[in-house]
Amino acid sequence: MRKRLIALMMALLLIAPGALAEIKTVTFPDGDIGLGLKFFESMDAVKQAVPSFKAGRSNVLEKTCDGMCELLGREAMLAFGAYRENKSEMIVLVMFAPEPAEAPALFEQLSEEVGRIWGEAEEAVYARTEDKAESLTLEDVAGGADAMIERRWERLRYTASVMIEPGEEDGHPRVSAMFSDELGYAGQAAERTRTYAEGTAFFRDTKWGMSMDDVRAAEPDVAFRQNGAYLMGQNSIKMFGDYDVVLTYMFGDGLSSSDAHLSPLGTREQNLAVFQDIRSHLVKAFGEPNADDVFYDEDRYKSQQEAEAANEVSYMTNFLPGDTQIELILYCSPDGYDFCVQYLDNTQMPPH
Repeated sequence: MRKRLIALMMALLLIAPGALAEIKTVTFPDGDIGLGLKFFESMDAVKQAVPSFKAGRSNVLEKTCDGMCELLGREAMLAFGAYRENKSEMIVLVMFAPEPAEAPALFEQLSEEVGRIWGEAEEAVYARTEDKAESLTLEDVAGGADAMIERRWERLRYTASVMIEPGEEDGHPRVSAMFSDELGYAGQAAERTRTYAEGTAFFRDTKWGMSMDDVRAAEPDVAFRQNGAYLMGQNSIKMFGDYDVVLTYMFGDGLSSSDAHLSPLGTREQNLAVFQDIRSHLVKAFGEPNADDVFYDEDRYKSQQEAEAANEVSYMTNFLPGDTQIELILYCSPDGYDFCVQYLDNTQMPPH
């Protein structure tokens, strides 16, 4: 069950972020994000909110703890923390393994509990086989249909999801709820003196910690639209040689990350050629990368080659110049591509 929980968190967080169609907000009474859970900052906070929690361990999710607890009168696995050290995002994920006949009612119960705080959700069905997604029901998925049904809430920096998936070898479907606060750890840097290691790279003419007005002044050629904690560029500029990019700046304790989004080309091979060209550009500026990674669903595909043949694979190259982390990322899917270079302020990350 722990393997499925970790894989689910990784898969959801590797989805490229999209622009919000409508800005919605949410407030948490007494910090309750749903099910009596909170965005936990310490083990003591977890034990206070969930007295039955017994910590396990995870070798995959950094700065994260997972373990078993009792929620809604059922045994559940609970994970909390941050995913990957370059993220300020705070995550809480709870997963149940009910009997198939009980799973649809549990899914509805979780949705109702979350909806009391988050409001109306959007629902989506993801079929992994030739089954028609629109015809699948909760009972179908609980019975083993190779699909996932999700109810999702997006509220500015916050996201919640309730999901049902078919079971693993034990035959028990998985019903889960996941909550994320994109800027959860960013505020922890507010009381620190802002100093950076020698060799720290900054994005264009900006500096970490700048205000939105400071960034606007540093980017006179970019027309911005503010969307909550983001400044989103409305026109393209040239970067990394002669590539057109659109800029997005995110703010936590001041400026905390900067993205340059490229317009993808028609095929994976064409995009990979651009990926390698920009990688070479970054190597000249910052030296050899810290890591080159390829991500794909290892439960679905036996090899990277098989995932590439299905065009369901992501490529990432990581650089660490000083206190900045730089990620060159290419997401590939049958529906298209998403391509960006992201700079992140590592001093606004949760402490070890």
